[in-house]
Amino acid sequence: MPHHSSYHLTESERRIRNGLRIGIVQEADYSGKIPRYRVQELADEQSTLTTGWVHALNVRAGGDREADFYEIGEQVGFMMIAGSDTYGYIIGSMPQDKYPSPEDTAERHARHYKDGAIIRYDREKHHYEINLPPDATVDIIATGGVFIDAEKGGLEVDAKTGGVSVDATNGGVEIDAKSGGVSIDASSGKVNVKGDVIVQNGDVIADGISLKKHIHSGVYSGPSVTGKPVG
Repeated sequence: MPHHSSYHLTESERRIRNGLRIGIVQEADYSGKIPRYRVQELADEQSTLTTGWVHALNVRAGGDREADFYEIGEQVGFMMIAGSDTYGYIIGSMPQDKYPSPEDTAERHARHYKDGAIIRYDREKHHYEINLPPDATVDIIATGGVFIDAEKGGLEVDAKTGGVSVDATNGGVEIDAKSGGVSIDASSGKVNVKGDVIVQNGDVIADGISLKKHIHSGVYSGPSVTGKPVG
């Protein structure tokens, strides 16, 4: 009996060794509901062994799903079931000279995209970065609302050439800046307001002249017109 068990263990080890392989994706088919690939094994420089169509393990594939496909030229680890050359699964991707690791420290978690986009978090500096290529766009759809808390660092929006548009037709816009104030620089343009402007517990001052406290020059009784405000 011990000899029989030893035989089965050795046979299982042989099958695992024959099943675990490294290769390069040669073909990819994303057209169906389950992506499939053909992989050329890297057993040696002269290897020409290419698998049949195989699938790939995924991080999640249930109620929560992910789409993160392997591409032609990507180096992968794959397992062929019971040493088969036609039935198996890709189990992960591996860096190579052509596509090395994009980071050189375990402190940063990052994804670098082929078009130059980078999403990176540096846990040492506590810094999250989203860096997109020119002309890229971002859509955030949250019908329940969006909350941004930048209490200590502030919030800066740079839209020098594109402008900023806020559509709050039915909701309105509220800015709370009790201790910091609000600054608008339109030195090369204008600020246009349609509708009433209501100022509570304050004043409107234009070039040093108060709306509430200014006086006029050239004041005469009768139908004469006053001069311009002087302060």
